[in-house]
Amino acid sequence: MERREFLTGTLGVICCSGLGCVKEEAGEVTTQNDPVYRCPVCEKVMAKDAYCVQCNTVAAEAGTVHCDKCGMDKKIGSYCGKCTRFMFNDEIKCEKAGKTIMKGTFCAKKKAYRRLPTAGYCETCQKPFDTLTGCPVCKQ
Repeated sequence: MERREFLTGTLGVICCSGLGCVKEEAGEVTTQNDPVYRCPVCEKVMAKDAYCVQCNTVAAEAGTVHCDKCGMDKKIGSYCGKCTRFMFNDEIKCEKAGKTIMKGTFCAKKKAYRRLPTAGYCETCQKPFDTLTGCPVCKQ
């Protein structure tokens, strides 16, 4: 009887594995077709555009971005201190400025990174920080 249950369970897993079944990781239910967002440095799975405090990066899909300002290829979601922006390929239309801007650039008027709600900028320390916890250095 145990062998029959084992074979039935094994066949069920084999049949359902390629049909886009739902899998559960770390308390979240996702389908196999959903993109996976990771920290580009430590590879930790995170929510899309979530700020990784330990690595000073933003969770994104794997890939690289070429920065025309500093002439370097960097991982998507990594921070470029020379450009004061998180590296993304996504273009954003800014109605107020009337121009196209890259996602992750710093807006001095709003004191925030464009389309990155969890990444803030500390003017005192001149570094990004997690908006939920505040600046770890000056506690602002």
